[in-house]
Amino acid sequence: HSVVCYLLLEHALQKAYDGIMHSTCTNFPAAEGIDECLLFKAVESFIAKYTGVNYVLHDMCPDSCAMFTRPFENLDSCPSCSKSHWDE
Repeated sequence: HSVVCYLLLEHALQKAYDGIMHSTCTNFPAAEGIDECLLFKAVESFIAKYTGVNYVLHDMCPDSCAMFTRPFENLDSCPSCSKSHWDE
């Protein structure tokens, strides 16, 4: 269940994954395999271990408008929506 949810939520926030896992464990406490639900970082590690594919961090606009790589690597805000490049 953890791997399927992680892959389906490919571009969602960690908070969405955590919410689904919490809801699943709360609403189906006696379900088969419920004790095997993984935390976000644990499911990432599990996938990396068995596939050899690791998480890649992208330096992007919070709204995914643009990546802060060439030609935008020195910008302090997104050229599309003007949101800050930096965590605030």
